[in-house]
Amino acid sequence: INSGTIDGTVIGGSTPAAISGTTGSFSGNVSLGDNYELRFGDSSDLIIEHNASNGDIRNNTNDLLVRNLADDKDVIIQSDDGSGGTADYFRADGSTGEAKIYYYGAEKLNTSSTGVDVTGHVSLGDNDELRLGDSDDLFIKFNGTNGSVTAATGNLYLTNTANDKDVFIQSDDGSGGVTNYFAADGSTGEAQLFHYGSEKLNTTSTGVNVAGALTLAAADPFIKLTDTSTGVDHEI
Repeated sequence: INSGTIDGTVIGGSTPAAISGTTGSFSGNVSLGDNYELRFGDSSDLIIEHNASNGDIRNNTNDLLVRNLADDKDVIIQSDDGSGGTADYFRADGSTGEAKIYYYGAEKLNTSSTGVDVTGHVSLGDNDELRLGDSDDLFIKFNGTNGSVTAATGNLYLTNTANDKDVFIQSDDGSGGVTNYFAADGSTGEAQLFHYGSEKLNTTSTGVNVAGALTLAAADPFIKLTDTSTGVDHEI
């Protein structure tokens, strides 16, 4: 200890010495060599040291609290930014209530009053599942070969609420691209079926329209036509 007082006694000099007291103040630095510990608590409950390679803060009893009591201020954890400086890795924002997580100082996730906001992608490995619902009622996963969306409770809805917009189901077009196989047209009310992107059937307010041949495959194929005004059926 370079200078200061313990119980009112002025101390100084560079000769190591053991000191004891109940109160004290320092006007200079407190320097401890490698592997020497700053210990707190009756049973060395909290220890701070540098072991010649790493700094270490160890709490041996109950919880370890890191608190900032300054109004609207933050708790920030920083580390190397990969370019010789430092960047934020975590921030507890006292002015907004958000917990923020960063990648080299770029915010990637923050909490809000309604949940979390993510900037970028959420990546899950093969066979890892994104589970929704109190009882894992809906889950999405990729098993290493195929992707799947599974509803374990109730119905499964695919909904587009944008005005006059559509829902499309697309798949491989046989030539390395993708194309429409089904469309729910929000501007016309039509359900449309495609063959490699070429529309072959669509519903209308009066029935269906078929583009191309209608093939019936059965031992005794027929088409039944019902006259809704009389209820009489006609078979072809």
